[in-house]
Amino acid sequence: QRLQYEFALAGLQSRTVELVPDATAEIGFFASYLDDHPAASGPDDAERVRTIVSSGWSRISRRQPESSAEPSVFGRSPWLHGSPPTTADWDAWFPGPRRHEERGADGGALAFFHGADTHAVARRKEETVRRPHGHVLRSGEPRWIDGSHVGITCYAAGIFAAQAYLGNPNLARLLSVVRNHLNVTRAGGQRVFVLAGGEWRQLGVPSVFAMTPSEARWIYRLEDGVVEGRAWCSARRAAAFLELRVTAGAPREFLITHQLALGANECDARGELHIHADAGWMACRLDPQGFTMKHLPGLCFAIAAAEPENLAAVSADELLYADGVRRGGPYAVVHTRPVTRCGVILLGSLDGTTALPSEVAGARRDWAARGDAARALDAPVRLVGGADPAVARIDEILPWFAHNAGIHFSAPHGLEQYGGAAWGVRDVCQGSVEWLLAAGEWATVRRVLATVFAQQYPHDGGWPQWFMHPPFHAIQQSHSHGDVCLWPVKALCDYAEAAADLRFLAQGIGYTDPERFEPTGPRETLWAHCDRVLAHCEARFVSGTALINYGDGDWDDTLQPAEPAMRTRMISAWTVALAYQTFRQLAD
Repeated sequence: QRLQYEFALAGLQSRTVELVPDATAEIGFFASYLDDHPAASGPDDAERVRTIVSSGWSRISRRQPESSAEPSVFGRSPWLHGSPPTTADWDAWFPGPRRHEERGADGGALAFFHGADTHAVARRKEETVRRPHGHVLRSGEPRWIDGSHVGITCYAAGIFAAQAYLGNPNLARLLSVVRNHLNVTRAGGQRVFVLAGGEWRQLGVPSVFAMTPSEARWIYRLEDGVVEGRAWCSARRAAAFLELRVTAGAPREFLITHQLALGANECDARGELHIHADAGWMACRLDPQGFTMKHLPGLCFAIAAAEPENLAAVSADELLYADGVRRGGPYAVVHTRPVTRCGVILLGSLDGTTALPSEVAGARRDWAARGDAARALDAPVRLVGGADPAVARIDEILPWFAHNAGIHFSAPHGLEQYGGAAWGVRDVCQGSVEWLLAAGEWATVRRVLATVFAQQYPHDGGWPQWFMHPPFHAIQQSHSHGDVCLWPVKALCDYAEAAADLRFLAQGIGYTDPERFEPTGPRETLWAHCDRVLAHCEARFVSGTALINYGDGDWDDTLQPAEPAMRTRMISAWTVALAYQTFRQLAD
């Protein structure tokens, strides 16, 4: 039985072995790697395996390799999980009434809503779900894709910030992503260690993980005290904050580690670190010759202690060893003295490293003042009849839907699908436009439609499946599924109806060159753009019908024809129904 979601694997299973008490058995598995294997597997591969096995190559060697390497802090530090909360803990941490409570078989609290907009999750629930609890946060306002916001991803199990980026979640990363949701890889992103009993211990699953749409909070009840962590992003600055507090017990010494990506992936490229030890911060730059920096030459980051006076050290391991070979790093580390409160700031800038000192100083002032956290777009969407329990449950979740919609719209990526940073034409015209229309954000919808229609290709009236925004606009998937061409037209009609604005359809908008992916002409009204979609669909009619052919797929991304001829012969009932609805709406 496969329990652990979408792990792809190749498995080898031994024969059954029955052991009497105190008996042992050895079972060996072996692997052989080829430098290149372009063809599909076949009988020759089976013969190759027989040759390898019969050669004696696979005989077990009981000699263990000797290693003088000192294990890293991630390898030698035991986990420090929070103890399950007591009834007194719950009352102290979340006083007052709780809503929509979940309870376990023994009656103990698993999760609930509290206060204005807090959702609290107990350790017991985090331990039992197959997908970890997490949160995606960003600075500023989610009204547009802008290149000057910072975002982070937080997970309950002691991952205080991962995939920290500026503007583009794929290409402009400061910190690495979390590549294993079982927390087997213990170094990814931002991690926290506590000195306990003379050894470092890594904070893991908290007693409680609490979220609002604008922050994440970890509460650890330990044997000798309580430690809390809080992460949020600035409302007005490209900065993310982590605050650590000792709310019960003696002051503690913290070690906060950061696995640096400095690009799309950790360990892929060089980077530059400039450590300002006395001032308690370090500047981080991507490889100046790399792809991202050629498009964003001023891109840089800072990792700063919020209160330099509490620091014992700020340091990093070297990006390259003396022989020029990278061996698993780099890490930026903030080491504190024994404290009751400390913090770390992750800061991004497009103005080069010379601007960082003043930016760090401003972010430290914000942190000291417990600056406002960035919030979701305030969508005035509420249900009538909130006194009804069923309606109240939906009303409770609407701010969270607004937050998720804002991330999907303005910084496209997620907890599991962490790659993104592009608009899918179908996605933004569907969920995002409908969300913005419900919120009455007419100006933003007009801007979305103008941007999407400017991506239309003039030669066939179609669109890319997805596209990135400047300065990475040349990155786009030029082929699209067969239904994609309909969504911009539908979104345009939805807007015209909701806003009673037909004049917008007379606005002139250009196209995108399908070879260079740069803006091109002619500049035509949105009516003319829709005419090109009509011509595109008529050209795809299956012979003798008015039914649009399947093309490169439909809304179900998994159903793409392997046989090229089927793309022109086959019909998707989904696409035809969407076309009928869209063109009737356009005609009206």
